[in-house]
Order: sequence, then C-alpha cells, then structure tokens
Amino acid sequence: MQESYALWSLLTEPGDSLAGYLRTTFGINLALDYVSSSISAKELIEKFPEDAFRAPGFENTLQENLDCYRRRLRTANPVAALEAIANLGGCLLTEQDDGWPIRIGDLGNSAPGSLWCLGDRSLLNSSHLLSVIGSRLASDYGLDLAKDMVRFAVSDNWTIVSGGAVGIDAMAAVSAMEHDGKTIAVMAGGLDRLYPKQNLDLFRMIEDSGLLVSEMAPGVAPSRWRFLQR
Repeated sequence: MQESYALWSLLTEPGDSLAGYLRTTFGINLALDYVSSSISAKELIEKFPEDAFRAPGFENTLQENLDCYRRRLRTANPVAALEAIANLGGCLLTEQDDGWPIRIGDLGNSAPGSLWCLGDRSLLNSSHLLSVIGSRLASDYGLDLAKDMVRFAVSDNWTIVSGGAVGIDAMAAVSAMEHDGKTIAVMAGGLDRLYPKQNLDLFRMIEDSGLLVSEMAPGVAPSRWRFLQR
C-alpha cells in the first residue's frame, strides 16, 4: 500500500482534486490500474457513480490529466522514493496510517493521500496549529512583529506552521524554537531538495525538534507553482 501512495505522489501535483476524486471513488489501487491502462476518459466516466458531478468540459479535463499521469508513470520510481525517505530517516505517512491528521480531510478531494515526513510527525495532530507566513523581503517591523506574535503563541501551546522561506517564515520558525515551541515547515519539493539553501541549517534544527513535511516525493524539485500550492 505504501508503494501505491508513493506512486500517486509522483504522478500528481499538490491540490489535484481530480486525482483525489479518482482515489476516493475507486480506491487507490483500482484508480492506479485505470491510470496504468489505456482506458479513455469517456470510458472511465462510464464507471463513475450515476450521481457523480460532471461539469462542462469534464471529459476533456479528465483526459488531459490521464495523459499527464501516464507520462509521469514512465519514469516514476516509488520504490526508490521510499528508499530515499528511509535513508533520510523519515517516512511516508498515508491516510491509512495511525496518526494521519484527520483535519486534512477538510480539503476534500484536493487533500493529499500521503505526506512525506522528517521529524516528529505527531505534530500534525497538535490541537493548536497556527500558520505564520509572509514576505521574503520583510521589514524590520514585520520581522519583530512575527517574532513577538510567535512568542505569545508558543507560550499558549500553539504549534507554528510556516513554509520555510526566508523572511517572515524563517523568523516564525526561529522564534518558535527560541521559546521552546514546536514548528512545522511545509516544503515545496522533496525532502532531499530542501529550499532555500540559505536556510539549510534552520531546516536541520526544525527536523531535530519539529517536523519537515511535503506532499512531494524525494527527488522532486521545488518549483513556482508548488510554492503556491503548499
């Protein structure tokens, strides 16, 4: 089952609601079977529940997605991805595992079916999670404000979530750790492709005391649209 989830992770992008719909409707393995086959979008739609929503142009969109998944399938190596995360000391957490954060289900079909983790994955189920993100070119005032806000939050047992970028994101993580708080950094690429490089020391500190997490498998480079989707 882990290999199936790893493969889905390699075929899709964050926020892919169509992939989520296929997994939910058919189950992860049958959905992969359809992707791996030559079934057309028109033929696949006939297998959907009768009451399934079909927007105008849905068949074309589904066919485009199937074509994209199949292109990626040619080079996808889920076994190598799982070996890579194990070598890093991390794991792939799936929606079938104990400890899966149920709140991710609020994203509906856009929710990932798995998360690649380095560090304390139990933080995903913290009762109080606060996202602190902002400009990479933050002013001194903005940095001070972020630092103080995080200090007050962690004193009340909030876990800080950020994107690990320079500026406000980095200050949020640093302030959390300086005040004995916990922090989660959501990465835009594989956990062996941590970015930005100037924050590598910070990421190692987060891994040691908090959590690095990504929807993207090891080996997948961060990119502009993935920064936005995370």
